[in-house]
Amino acid sequence: MVSNRSLSTAEFRELGQSSYGQKDYVKALDYFNEAINASQEVDAVLLDNRAATHAKLGDLENALKDARKAINAQRRKATGYLRAGNVLQQMQRPVIALNIYKYGLRTVSPTDQNMHLLQAMHDKLSCLLSPPSAVDPFSVLPIELVEIILSYLHFQQIVNCIRVSKEWKLLIHALPNIWSELDLSKAVKKPVKNAFVSACVARSGGQLKRAVLQRLQDPDKSLWTIVKRCHQLRSLELRDGNPPGSWFLKRSSMANSLSEMKLYPITNLDTVTRVLALCPVLRTFEAFAVYSGPSSALWLVDLPALRQIRLVATIKDRHSFQELGVQRLVEKAPLLRSLSMIGWGMSSSTPFIQRLDLSHLELLETLDFTGSYHANIPLLPQSIRCLHLKAGGDPLSNGILEQLWDTYLPKLEEVDLRGAAGEQTIFLLHALFHFVRRPNGGLIHRPATGLEKETFVKKAVFSASFAPPGVSLDMMHYVGTVLSLPRLQAVEHLEFVEADVSDAGLIRLAEIAKTLRRVDISGTRVTGVGIKAFVLALKDTLEWIAVNNCANLSSDAVDWAREQGVIVDYRMSELLTAGRKVRY
Repeated sequence: MVSNRSLSTAEFRELGQSSYGQKDYVKALDYFNEAINASQEVDAVLLDNRAATHAKLGDLENALKDARKAINAQRRKATGYLRAGNVLQQMQRPVIALNIYKYGLRTVSPTDQNMHLLQAMHDKLSCLLSPPSAVDPFSVLPIELVEIILSYLHFQQIVNCIRVSKEWKLLIHALPNIWSELDLSKAVKKPVKNAFVSACVARSGGQLKRAVLQRLQDPDKSLWTIVKRCHQLRSLELRDGNPPGSWFLKRSSMANSLSEMKLYPITNLDTVTRVLALCPVLRTFEAFAVYSGPSSALWLVDLPALRQIRLVATIKDRHSFQELGVQRLVEKAPLLRSLSMIGWGMSSSTPFIQRLDLSHLELLETLDFTGSYHANIPLLPQSIRCLHLKAGGDPLSNGILEQLWDTYLPKLEEVDLRGAAGEQTIFLLHALFHFVRRPNGGLIHRPATGLEKETFVKKAVFSASFAPPGVSLDMMHYVGTVLSLPRLQAVEHLEFVEADVSDAGLIRLAEIAKTLRRVDISGTRVTGVGIKAFVLALKDTLEWIAVNNCANLSSDAVDWAREQGVIVDYRMSELLTAGRKVRY
């Protein structure tokens, strides 16, 4: 053998390849060893050559090691993946070989000259591993089972199934129950043509039950197609376009079947009242961008079927709460279960609002006036379970809060008190849970024997200004006072968004709220030390924690909390990250 001092790496490689061609694998292995030793860098081709020689000599373990080294040396080249897959098949490990090919197809550069060979090897092995008698499951299953399987798919997934084969397309088109929902919520790239909407309506046999419309090329034409042919439509959701005019209800029997409607386009309050008047069986109505228009709402028609209404004022302009005519509305809809009026302001011309009387709504469970101005707290029925009083203007005055002394909510489970500031929160909760007004005006404690008839509050949301302004006492002092109330001792969900919560306060919270499952402390001063102590203290109950925009918190503490099995919601705004990568 020639001395390695007189030959270069290329010459050793050439000698090794020559010996390999002559089937002198022992000598070829020596030459390839010399070439690799003489090379100043890791050469994937030399490693591949030596791996092939090891395989010829029956040393498959060393062959696989060299193939892996070749992959690590040049991940964007197909050489190492091809060799590793070949060796693994010789070792009777075809499944791992297939996974190597799959990984290679995702990693190798598309311009690599051996990419087509890698694809061919993947396809060949994939066919070999497939069941010998693979059949189309839809061709052997009863049609009833096929329909049940497809019913679990989202509308977009059903559309994708049509593209699998002609057989699937014909089969799915012939199942009208599968087309009872038209959900275009995932249509974000291209506008949806009216021809597609018409085809879906035809496949349903005119039995469309639910429609979610978005990104329509011609919204009015598509809506008219549905109105004209689908007389049993129960749920309609418009994500964009124009709000529906009265024409689409007056000229269709659909108005007598529609039980749910959600409107996202900007909508006039007058349109809202007309739609509700024309839909006698409507149970749920939600509009997410409402403006009041030139006059107040006129609720002229009885709404005996209405159970839930949600009207959100447009962000651009703050419209008057008075113009909603809520008192008239609740008189026309006595069976309401949920009443939500979000973001409605105060009229400068009529700043005084008469106190709403909701006490006759015996089924009302949810009252949400988040962001709305209410000069007086309504008279509430005892059926309330969820109460949101986050005011849109100044904090609630003590005079307004005193109206709660005659309120008794034994079923209350969720309360949002961001409308109260400082010790008003304690005042409000005492009014709700602790005291009752005597007929002569005095106050007494509620009898402890009444607790067995009352529910525990599961969720509470507190104001960021919970502690009184200028008071240095830790916020958790006030939280401790609040959670000492009997009905708050089993609270499971707390929120202190952007409040003055420190590590010490968070640790104190774990000591006084041992039943917590979910907590939101976004925008607070907590650090990783507080998070770790909090998670450890509540390791048996804590499931979710939100720490968005906590500037003093590191991602290491977030990762650690997730390792403990806690779901962590952690996002940082651009102003706080200052170029750092946002962690989720």
